[in-house]
Amino acid sequence: MTDINFLPPQLPQKPDVWVEEEDTYLVLSSDSSNLKPSPVTLLDLEKQAKSIESIPPGNIIIEDGTPPRILAIVHDLDQEPSWTEEWINSALANIFVEAERRTWTVIAMPCLAGIHGNMTMVRFVEILAEAFRKIDPKCVTDLWIKEPTQKGISIWKHLDPKHL
Repeated sequence: MTDINFLPPQLPQKPDVWVEEEDTYLVLSSDSSNLKPSPVTLLDLEKQAKSIESIPPGNIIIEDGTPPRILAIVHDLDQEPSWTEEWINSALANIFVEAERRTWTVIAMPCLAGIHGNMTMVRFVEILAEAFRKIDPKCVTDLWIKEPTQKGISIWKHLDPKHL
């Protein structure tokens, strides 16, 4: 691994895709700012809850946009802890397969399970490197990993995939 750059708070180049960590019911990325109180019965809430399908951990959801956004399903909020290394590995493999299919070259992501879990950056980079070597996406030239610090700022670390 070479060329680790610390660049708070923004990237020097625009990524082809942003990755975010997510849970099986898409709660972590939900926007509650537009919610308005409405009269709902307990029976209505129960019906709504039963109709919601969970997404299996390890999968990804791609949302169109410029750039597109990938929701990496690495949390199950019904579990303790809410994440596993296996789910992170599966999500990363799916991301790299999709990157190859869509010819994305620059990927920006957080340390998965580092925001809503206790994944360390060191262990995440090990899992990332393993998934990258397994899939070996030829088109990916730059990986940018966002790591929150104790001071509340984010540090972007650049990983050169040629050295993973």
